[in-house]
This record gives sequence, structure tokens and C-alpha cells, in this order.
Amino acid sequence: MGFSSELCSPQGHGAVQQMQEAELRLLEGMRKWMAQRVKSDREYAGLLHHMSLQDSGGQSWSSGPDSPVSQSWAEITSQTENLSRVLRQHAEDLNSGPLSKLSVLIRERQHLRKTYNEQWQQLQQELTKTHSQDIEKLKTQYRTLVRDSTQARRKYQEASKDKDRDKAKDKYVRSLWKLFAHHNRSILLPAQIPLLGRKIKQVVFIGKKKKKK
Repeated sequence: MGFSSELCSPQGHGAVQQMQEAELRLLEGMRKWMAQRVKSDREYAGLLHHMSLQDSGGQSWSSGPDSPVSQSWAEITSQTENLSRVLRQHAEDLNSGPLSKLSVLIRERQHLRKTYNEQWQQLQQELTKTHSQDIEKLKTQYRTLVRDSTQARRKYQEASKDKDRDKAKDKYVRSLWKLFAHHNRSILLPAQIPLLGRKIKQVVFIGKKKKKK
């Protein structure tokens, strides 16, 4: 749970962002390398195919098609054409297989990074809004309790009969206890808000992980 809590902190959020950026840079580098390999293999295959169609200016056929020279040249051009086909097929397999899957993976990772950042910002906004609302609510309640306590004190001081005075005193004491208790909550709440935020994010992130499983 400690590791999960750390990930929910701003420092953990920054670490996750750095990890995502590093992963995307690595994947983009791999895709660029594969794309260049496909391009190079295609160009080389085309060049070999063009070479296999040449007959060395007709010199090989000057001794006749059955001469050793002609047969050697035919073997060279045949092997060159075979190598051209192999390279061309390799380029197409690389393009339609690993390179295509890698492009899909990069898009998924980019979408995941975008979704993660959007959800983090939404949680931060909601937490800030909740914090502000709770603090404002505490201020309003505090002002109300101060007013009630002041009124209770005045009535206690103005009471003349013993019965009324005891009743006013009891009411004044209860209002003071409420005011003191609210004062303590007002002090503790701001310190608890960051912890509450981490708990909320932790529950949200862990819940999403369980859903994916």
C-alpha cells in the first residue's frame, strides 16, 4: 500500500509521466529504425532486380548461351533476382508485422498517457474544489457558533433569577463546547486534506486496475 500511496502523490505522478515519456521515446525510436529498414530493403531489392535484368552489354552471349561464361552470368543474375525477392518479401513482412503492431502499440500508449493526465487533472480539480468548499463551510459554521456563543453569554450575564441564570449558563457552556470542538476541526481539516486526496486517488486507481483484471 505504501508504494501505491507514493504513486498517488505529485512526485509519483511526475515519475509516472517520466516513465511514459521514456517508453514512448523508445518505441518511437524502434519504429523509426524499422521504417528505415523497410525503406532500405525495398530500395536495395529494387536495385538488385534492376541489375538482374542487365546482360552486361550482351558480352555474356558473345560466346553462345551454352558457354561457361554465359552459364555463370545466368547463375549470377538468377541468384541476384532471388535475393531481390527475398529482401522485398522481408521488407513487406516487417512492414505488415512488427512495424504495424508497433504503431498500434504507440497509439495505445499515447492514448493511455492522455487519459491518465486527464484523469489526474480532474481529480486535482475535484480535490481542490472539495477543499475550498469544506474550508468555506467550516468558516460559515464557525461564525454561526461564535454568534450563538456570544448571544448565550449575553443572556447568561443578563439573567437575574437563579433558575434563568442556571439555564442560561448551561446553554452558554454547551455553546462554548461546540465552538471549541469546531475550532479543533478547523485546525485539523487542512492537515487532513492532502491525506484524504491521496486516499481518494488510491481508491480510484486501484479500482480501475481491478476492473481491467
